[in-house]
Amino acid sequence: MELPQGSAYEIRYRRHGELVQKFYGALDAESAKTIAREIAPPSNIQSVIYAFPEFWVANTQGDLRAAETEYVAFNFEELAASENRRRRLN
Repeated sequence: MELPQGSAYEIRYRRHGELVQKFYGALDAESAKTIAREIAPPSNIQSVIYAFPEFWVANTQGDLRAAETEYVAFNFEELAASENRRRRLN
């Protein structure tokens, strides 16, 4: 068995766990964005935060990692209803 080590373990897993514990009981979209900014790797091209039925999506812009850009809010139920209406009209 290989022991966990390296930057991926230290940042994406260990640090992630520490931050979730820090926000325990108060985890919301804003604190999830904070966590994402702290643990996103340099190659982060998309960041998604789910709190069904809502979710937020950020995409990389220029040299900025996705987690560092503005998140766009969506509502899954509204999107699904819109798609169902579109299908009925076609």
